[in-house]
Amino acid sequence: MRTLVLVLPLLLVGCSLFDSDEEDAVACLTVEVQHELAVQLPDGTPAEGVRLTATNERTGATYGPCDGAQTGVGCAASTQPGRYVIYTDGLDASRGSDDVTVRGIQGDLAFEAAFQFRQGACHVEKVAGPDSATLR
Repeated sequence: MRTLVLVLPLLLVGCSLFDSDEEDAVACLTVEVQHELAVQLPDGTPAEGVRLTATNERTGATYGPCDGAQTGVGCAASTQPGRYVIYTDGLDASRGSDDVTVRGIQGDLAFEAAFQFRQGACHVEKVAGPDSATLR
């Protein structure tokens, strides 16, 4: 019981205030959520150096490409080659769902993939879309 009492305050330190837009209040973590896409070459190997953008079809806003930034849409997502950030917290997303078109290009190869994102109680959530795309 003492362990629970000591751990609970530590867990709450990582949470923001309750989300006042929701009927039922929810504690939100203050970390930024980012959604990733694995991009492959036609032979199935990870594709590096892909120029990637994401367009919210409802608003017309286009995010990316990375252009040397360390984080954000179009940037390498992690230490795993071929993974890219396609949408993050802080980008425009409705409470319903928004169609987002992600396009990538590397030399003569390209891909286009359709996604849906929505604003959840705390973070942008992926509603639909693939986990990977292949340049063709």
